[in-house]
Amino acid sequence: MYCSRRCGHCDEAADFVQVLRLTRSGNKVERKVLAEAFRVLRPGGRFAVSDVIVREGLPEPVRQSMALWTGCVAGALHHDEFVTLLTEVGFHGPSIEPTREYTKEDALALIEGTGIHPSMADAVDGKIFSGFVRATKPGDRPAKPKRELSTLGTAKHSCGCDDGCCT
Repeated sequence: MYCSRRCGHCDEAADFVQVLRLTRSGNKVERKVLAEAFRVLRPGGRFAVSDVIVREGLPEPVRQSMALWTGCVAGALHHDEFVTLLTEVGFHGPSIEPTREYTKEDALALIEGTGIHPSMADAVDGKIFSGFVRATKPGDRPAKPKRELSTLGTAKHSCGCDDGCCT
């Protein structure tokens, strides 16, 4: 949900915002995405993202590899950086739940054909993982305001509303 005109209709309009693959673009873009998610969430609303996360610093050749950037590894945020960004934009209780840890064998498969020496796999072993990142917008969840929804097929917007909240 992105409101480019900042008309106010989308402020605190969502109970849940889910993003798939946040990292890759550089800290400024990630901060903007998180701030936008915070803006559109109602108090008590939840944020979630499934992403690749780094536990420790990756070797420079891995960080600089374009092939690994396009594969969502080299641009992954560090665990602490993710938590800090969420907290800085206002979220409470950020948590990261690992779902899959990348081993030396996974690292060998990732770097194959990238020009990175296979010995780098040892330096990547266990430092990258996939996980669920969650946080909550502070405040109590107020009751949802009642809105008239259009009859199926007559709505002006894909969400079913006619009041312009999605434009």
